Amino acid sequence: MKGSTPNLKDKPPTDAMDEPPFYKIFTIPTVVNGVVQKALTTKSGPPLGQKKFSHKVVLIGDSHLTGIAAILQAELTSKYELFSVVKPGACLNQLVHSIPETVKQLTKEDVLVISYGTNDYGYDNFKSTVMNITDYISTLSHTNILVLGIPFRYDLQNSTDVNLKISKINRKLSKIV
Repeated sequence: MKGSTPNLKDKPPTDAMDEPPFYKIFTIPTVVNGVVQKALTTKSGPPLGQKKFSHKVVLIGDSHLTGIAAILQAELTSKYELFSVVKPGACLNQLVHSIPETVKQLTKEDVLVISYGTNDYGYDNFKSTVMNITDYISTLSHTNILVLGIPFRYDLQNSTDVNLKISKINRKLSKIV
């Protein structure tokens, strides 16, 4: 009909037309010191296991992974299922025992991202930190693994004993992984 206005209630927003019908788009504004920053857009899909995904991405880590899942989900296509476990203050052994069944179900099409170490290393257990991650990685030949390096302590000088040990651990891990 000429001159009639379209019924906008029947049409989804342009963003939603690109996504499968079960996705909802959420925009979350970030407020920093009372000023609204750029909004973070996240997608919410069906519950785990209700849709077949081509790939799975599993994140396990300590507090350094906080908020990363939401950012990564916004960047991934609908072919990826994302699962994340963040345990602030946890060491590697606590992290890997959190989701053993989920990790066992991963395949060569999937990726396991491990962020650990800030709570594992110490002045006297450098060797055990490297040995623990090496032992764990050796059990994961059925999937792809991405081990994030241990972040430096930027509140300390680079030449401090702690940062030198972190650097040494990261070098050893880069040769193993």
